[in-house]
Amino acid sequence: MDYNSLMGHISPSRVIRDRGSEQIAEFMQGDSTSRNSFNLKVLNVIGCDNLKTLLPLELVQQLKNLEELELQSCSMLEEIVTEVENEEGIQENNGEVVLPSLRKLRLVSMPRLRSICRDPMICDSLTTIEVVDCPELEILPFFLEIRPQLVDSLKQIKGSRSWW
Repeated sequence: MDYNSLMGHISPSRVIRDRGSEQIAEFMQGDSTSRNSFNLKVLNVIGCDNLKTLLPLELVQQLKNLEELELQSCSMLEEIVTEVENEEGIQENNGEVVLPSLRKLRLVSMPRLRSICRDPMICDSLTTIEVVDCPELEILPFFLEIRPQLVDSLKQIKGSRSWW
């Protein structure tokens, strides 16, 4: 199934909970010109045990309307946002990832998750963060630089006692 046929099965504002890593992998491999018009607001990925990484940085930079990100029971997932390398093997990034509409982040039961993103993330609309049973995750990239907008918007942080 190619990117365009996958999008025909998914509402343009929501990716429904996906238990098959093949469908998620195909979604991630769609060409970047198709992604520019995609208006994804909610992304739920549940039970995709074959994924080690989820979103390439190139795709994340296109998700300006993403409001909710829920990842659950992806036992092999180690990193959510991965950096892209050019032909010389050099990672290309401007030093920060901006998701201006992200309001809710929920990460549950991912024992190998070590990183959301290696670079600082600017998510000034974030109201809720929930991290449960993600023992390897130690740093939230939203707090590498405390921004007044985030302090004003953030209402709730939930987590396993061991995570704190």
